[in-house]
Amino acid sequence: MTDGNGLIVNDLKQIFELTQYKFLLGMDQSTLAKLEDVLVDTIKESEYELIPNLERGQAILSISGDSIVFNVMPTQERLDRFESGL
Repeated sequence: MTDGNGLIVNDLKQIFELTQYKFLLGMDQSTLAKLEDVLVDTIKESEYELIPNLERGQAILSISGDSIVFNVMPTQERLDRFESGL
């Protein structure tokens, strides 16, 4: 990792440390190592493994070290507002 990337990771770590609520949606398997660099021990290893398998509408919510997997079910009004689905 170059020095520039290391600075970015450190900045992102600081931002995530300041956030109480972290919503994680489905991401590609190739991004997990970078995500773990940023989030460190925010979520368990088993939860990192869930991320690439989350389906549309599923999310992991991490609050102060505790996590929950849940389904997001937007109303039609919200879908219309953003002109897309989850």
